[in-house]
Amino acid sequence: MKKISDSLAQLAKDFGNYPPNPLCTNSHTFKFKTIDIPRWATRFYYFKMTMKWLFKGVPDYDFSDTEGLVQTKNNLTHIKTTVSDFWKKFQDLNVIKQCGIGLFFILVFPFLLIFCLFFSIFYLGKIRTNSQALAFFLPQENTYEIVIHTKAINTCGRSIEALISHEHLHILQFRDERRVHCEAVKHRVTANLPLLLLEEHYNKPHYIYLFNRHETEARLHELVRSFYIEKNSLPEDLASFTSMLASCHKDINDLLNQPICQKVFWDGEESCSKILEMRCKATAEDISNILFFIKDDYLLVKYIKEVLFTMYGNLVRYYGDKDYSMKIMNLIEGPNLYSSLYPYK
Repeated sequence: MKKISDSLAQLAKDFGNYPPNPLCTNSHTFKFKTIDIPRWATRFYYFKMTMKWLFKGVPDYDFSDTEGLVQTKNNLTHIKTTVSDFWKKFQDLNVIKQCGIGLFFILVFPFLLIFCLFFSIFYLGKIRTNSQALAFFLPQENTYEIVIHTKAINTCGRSIEALISHEHLHILQFRDERRVHCEAVKHRVTANLPLLLLEEHYNKPHYIYLFNRHETEARLHELVRSFYIEKNSLPEDLASFTSMLASCHKDINDLLNQPICQKVFWDGEESCSKILEMRCKATAEDISNILFFIKDDYLLVKYIKEVLFTMYGNLVRYYGDKDYSMKIMNLIEGPNLYSSLYPYK
């Protein structure tokens, strides 16, 4: 199954309307495809993309966050460079040598076909895929593809719409960071976790994944979306933002009603946030886990004020309103924990 979608239509589906109140935007839309394949077919999908890139050219993208494609890009670039160099040298040869080399290739062509067949089988076995992934996105020339595994998603009881929204947010991040003058592109994606977590936690792959800036922002988007569906307005300041966090999960509500959080965020008053109905409860659970594993209350407050609130400002920019994003950013003092957690490259 392949479906072509529109980015602004996807945001309208997320929020119920676009732009979400109170944003103003003249954001340019773009198309993306959603492809449904079985999880076991992921290797064949990557192989198909590899063959496409081999003959049509490798997209000039940074695949550092795309599972299993970094080495593929490097290998294909090396192959194309080698072939190009050989062709230039071949053209410089005299006619007799060119004919001799041509005859040699005709003789070995059947063996080359057999080699290519065995190499393809070997390559398929070597492709590294995330066996737990339910969806991922891949940039193509002039378009994007979101790949979903519907059967696996249904087995896990997850929302297909939430996962498409999650991957679409990753595309918005990708497009945002390819802008030359974008501030976000200067910051690393992987978190400097020793600043936040106890030593026994900060090297664990699950926490490295959850605190990845792209992944945390994508999960925060789902919380923002659920809050907007209920309130018909996005958070406008730190107090309304933290009220949004508290309304998305009972454990977060309890955590933010500690005296130190009440004092900072709500002038000592208790939050009376109603727990919202979440489209994807696992997302709220992930944000809850992120907050609970921060090693002390002082850092917890700084993380919410200086990291999550900054990420919210980033989300607003992805939604298309740079002015409102700057308004949010101007409420945040700097330099701050965000800059330390995701330092400049």
